[in-house]
Amino acid sequence: MTRLATERPLPLPAEELLRELAAGRVPVLPDRQVLASLKVRGLAVEVDFGLLATELGRVYLAARAGGRVVTRVVVRSVDVETRTALVMVEGWSDRTPVMVLLGLLRAASCLDAEALPGLDFEAEANLDALEADDVVLTRIAGPTALPGTAAAVLGDGGGHE
Repeated sequence: MTRLATERPLPLPAEELLRELAAGRVPVLPDRQVLASLKVRGLAVEVDFGLLATELGRVYLAARAGGRVVTRVVVRSVDVETRTALVMVEGWSDRTPVMVLLGLLRAASCLDAEALPGLDFEAEANLDALEADDVVLTRIAGPTALPGTAAAVLGDGGGHE
């Protein structure tokens, strides 16, 4: 949901309607097409007494409102069996790792899981999260430096002597 909110936000009329519903205000005649778009995404629901924003809708709005910053992410370990990785998110905690899906790191790096521990990535994160389970990484890019890449292979002179 955070990815939808940050990378593919709803059209403005849909987001405004969702905000109204989340605040407990129900428009007299909401645009049926806009309402349908919220319902199909699971962000709003019609009930006997009116319209409500769902929990998913509230998560979407929180992601839209929350501050996200680009930060460094370092892979501590991977678990191929559970398809997860533990990463340290700079600026969030220097002691508590965050669990992420292994596929996200592999997609960003095009590397096998075994090659990921120790590598640095860059990602957008909600550093104001209170718990590790609430930290959401999006726009993961990297790794920022690979062992054996041009800098390591070419040495100090970078091959331009």
